[in-house]
Formats: sequence, C-alpha cells, structure tokens
Amino acid sequence: MLVLLSNLKILVCITIMGILIKVLDDYYDEDYINSDKNITLYGLLAFSIACVFKSSLAITLFLSAYIIGMFKDFNRKLTLGLKGYQEGILLIIICLVFINPIEVFSSFFIILIIDIFDDILDFKYDKKYNKKNYVLQFGLGEVLIIVIIFILFTIKLDVTKLVYSLLVFFTIQLIENGGIRKWI
Repeated sequence: MLVLLSNLKILVCITIMGILIKVLDDYYDEDYINSDKNITLYGLLAFSIACVFKSSLAITLFLSAYIIGMFKDFNRKLTLGLKGYQEGILLIIICLVFINPIEVFSSFFIILIIDIFDDILDFKYDKKYNKKNYVLQFGLGEVLIIVIIFILFTIKLDVTKLVYSLLVFFTIQLIENGGIRKWI
C-alpha cells in the first residue's frame, strides 16, 4: 500500500510539473500572445503543490528544464549577469550538493529525452518556421541514437520516474495535438 501511495505521489508531481513546464515553455516561446499576467502566480502555485507531493523531484525537474532550455541559447547573458552555461553549471552544483545525485541526473536525462522527443514531433513545424531543433541540427538518426543512450542511462537510474514522465509527456502531446492523427 505504501509503494502504491509513493508511486501515486510521484505520478501526481510529474503530472503537475509536466503541465507547468509545458505552459512556461509555450509562454517563453511566445505561443500565448494574449496570455494572462497571472501565469507567474499560478506557476508558483503549481510548483508549490508539486513540492508538497515530492519536493526533490519537482525541484530537479524544474531546474533541469530551465538548464536545458538554456542549451538552445547557452551564451546569452542572463538577468544575473551570467551566461546560460555558467548559470546551468551553478544550478547543477547546487542540486548535487543538496539533493541526491541520482534524483538530479535522472531528472536531467528525462528532460533531455523529452526535449528530444518534442523536437522529433515538432520537426516539420520547426523546419517550416526555422526554429531551433535537434533533428534539424544533427539529423534524425543521430538524435535517435542519443535518445536511446539517454533512455538506457535513465532506466538504470530511475525507471519508474522515466515511465511516468514519458507517459505524462505523450499524454500532454496527445491532448495538445488533438490525437495521434496530427503526428502522422
């Protein structure tokens, strides 16, 4: 019974974080033209609720998404005056000092896997609108090899978190795209 409850807490946390990261990513990419100004407030509220379920998971997923989001513009100077890669390294060090390294690395690999799957699914759209995309940059075969390697690493680190994260990611994609037909 305790294992079921623990897994439910993980699934709920991942679901909340998946939706939050998706909304913030779309907001950052300016996909919401007339978005509500309260998105920051609701984002913090959602993050807080996710932390109630499993704080280390919510924190590592959010920071991993933030760091990986900076990959696409890693040399840009950020608000604190640091470049993206400098801020990313600092955040990874802070996480590794205060959070279990397995939690940190499994979250990092999961967000990388999801980012790559997202680029695979968005390939045609990104090509049409000249957006940054790993498939366009490196090729589909190379990207598939990398994602398989990351999946194998993550299976060794935390298979439950990987399965739940991919389940949530593909569910969000299906809902957003109106079903499987849009992918084909």
